[in-house]
Amino acid sequence: MEREKRTSLLILILYLTITMAVILFSIYSQKETALSSPEIMQNATYAVILAATFIFMRISRKSLREIGLFHHDFRRQIVTGIIIAIIFLIIWGILFGLGNPPKGNLLYLVLSQFLVALTEELMFRGYILSILEDIVQTPNRAVFISALLFGLWHYPATHNIPLVLITFLTGAIYSTLRIVFRETDDEISVFSITIAHWAFNVIST
Repeated sequence: MEREKRTSLLILILYLTITMAVILFSIYSQKETALSSPEIMQNATYAVILAATFIFMRISRKSLREIGLFHHDFRRQIVTGIIIAIIFLIIWGILFGLGNPPKGNLLYLVLSQFLVALTEELMFRGYILSILEDIVQTPNRAVFISALLFGLWHYPATHNIPLVLITFLTGAIYSTLRIVFRETDDEISVFSITIAHWAFNVIST
């Protein structure tokens, strides 16, 4: 068991190192070399990270079901995601107000933000949360660590401490929803959280 924990920890460290290296390369490319537009670079970055996530799932022998992706009750998954998004947006609107209406190509924004939300949810509420549970053996610790990693994930691109705190809090809530409802008939899937995350990103920014 201890050997399996050490192996899982090493795999997680390697995964985080690779994905963060991709993020840092993207940031450097945009600031120093202007290889492409920020939008294209962001989409390419998240596509690479999404692919890496699936590769590491195979390495860790994690099934889609284990990380919270399943196809049954698909309509309920969508409705659940919308409800979570509405609750978050109401609270956010009361506390901070909502952003200005999105500018530019709305369809591109919607699709781009869905890629971001899907990738981050598969990472933090899917793969990372699952492998952390294997390592630390307690859901509460896994929730805290995955939320902390999610918050810190947003620092290199923004250097915004309040954003780190906000994403830590939202990450903790998302992970808690996954854990609390996981063993019930009303399990909240990664796809539901992705919808909530995506809607929040599009409307609140």
